[in-house]
Amino acid sequence: MRAEFRLALLAGLLVMFGDLSPLSAKEDLTLESRIKAAYILKFIPFMEWNADTPLPVDGVTIGVIGSTGIFSALEEFKNANAKVKINLVSLSSEDDLTRVHILFVDKALANHLPKLVAKLKDRPVLTIGESDNFVSKGGIIMFVKEAGKVKFEINVNAAKRAGLKISARVLKAARRVHN
Repeated sequence: MRAEFRLALLAGLLVMFGDLSPLSAKEDLTLESRIKAAYILKFIPFMEWNADTPLPVDGVTIGVIGSTGIFSALEEFKNANAKVKINLVSLSSEDDLTRVHILFVDKALANHLPKLVAKLKDRPVLTIGESDNFVSKGGIIMFVKEAGKVKFEINVNAAKRAGLKISARVLKAARRVHN
């Protein structure tokens, strides 16, 4: 299963990215940002909001706090998945975060994480970040770099508290699952 998920992700990355030459990249749109954005979009079909609720019919709203690179990459790829409409919003830590289904928090805002987690307490929002200890501080999915590759860790208890169910395929593909 883990190999199947990674193969599906790789195929999706190739379709979404097309030409990854440095000349075609936007200034703040790095390969790492593109890979993280692809992961975020690929997570969607493997999630269940409120444990038994299908994806919202009006689309999934992804909020991004602080990362223009991730936002740009998501903007570039959001139409690659015709099955789900993706709505993107750029947010600050002071905005109403409950209107999003997925929230990406830039590592530069790690000090705001406890406040953000408290705002989203028991709300069905998939929190994704890249700061050290993101999952141990209440986030659900944390991107990490290992041997030059982007991988991810999952906090299953935080997902349960948020009323989210994560597919076994994603759990098996994770570098580490925290309970």
